[in-house]
Amino acid sequence: FEGTTAGWDWSVGAMNSESKTHNQGKNYISSTALQNAIEDGTVNPFGTSANDPDVIDGITVNTNRKADSDLMSIDGNISSEIFELPAGMVGFAAGIEYREESVKDTPDPLGEQGLIIGSGGTSSEGDRDLTSLYAEFQIPIIDTLEAQLAVRYEDYSDFGSTTNPKIALRWQPTDWLMLRGSYNT
Repeated sequence: FEGTTAGWDWSVGAMNSESKTHNQGKNYISSTALQNAIEDGTVNPFGTSANDPDVIDGITVNTNRKADSDLMSIDGNISSEIFELPAGMVGFAAGIEYREESVKDTPDPLGEQGLIIGSGGTSSEGDRDLTSLYAEFQIPIIDTLEAQLAVRYEDYSDFGSTTNPKIALRWQPTDWLMLRGSYNT
């Protein structure tokens, strides 16, 4: 949703995304079954003739890997020109966002144990949420020089918070030349 109220532009948004995957692998070789077949003489890995299809069926396995990820986000922003300087209007913008993220990856149990030749994996699972706020000023210094002052604060549930400032300059002495520079973290 977006609009203008009392000279302020505003927007509010929400998003939800879910992804679920299921991967099936076919005809992987079980290291345990292959080792047993070599030891009992059923399979000769150095033989010149083809192995019996039933023997091959006995050493192959199918795998299953599942993964889920979820993302939910809500944000809001406001902006307006707030007062006038001799070189022009000072612009202001501010916003807030809240986001939740989660992921779960579950490999095939045989692959996770290292029992499939040429395939493996480990399971992983995690979630976090993030709250962030920002504020920004666009300040005309003279007709050809403009400054931007901004700060962003973020608080992550899994590692803590951070505050990051930004200062930028835009100088345009002619229609065909513009120089920009900024410092931020």
